Amino acid sequence: MTDKRISLKFLQPRLSNCLFTFIILSLPIIPERIPLVTGGYESVRYIPMFLLYAYLQMGDYYLFILMVGFLLLVFFVVSLIIAVILKFSKKIQGGNHGGAKSSRTIESK
Repeated sequence: MTDKRISLKFLQPRLSNCLFTFIILSLPIIPERIPLVTGGYESVRYIPMFLLYAYLQMGDYYLFILMVGFLLLVFFVVSLIIAVILKFSKKIQGGNHGGAKSSRTIESK
């Protein structure tokens, strides 16, 4: 019987994962349409980091926990995308790390 375990090493907090997650969470990506009394709509976009702070300050813990879940989801997706990009970039390089020449390369003078 073989032991098949899923490796979650890509979820380790690295500088790239944390930086991209912070950048995404600093963008106004959560929309809200507010109906006006005159019959129109006003469209507003919120920054997730601001909402996280606002929900904690207001004591609305249900929405705060939802925002923490959203934060974790964004971190997971960003980490997964970075892991896939790194895996494919290593495949493209063909295992030739550091730019070293292959042993089969013949230098001619």
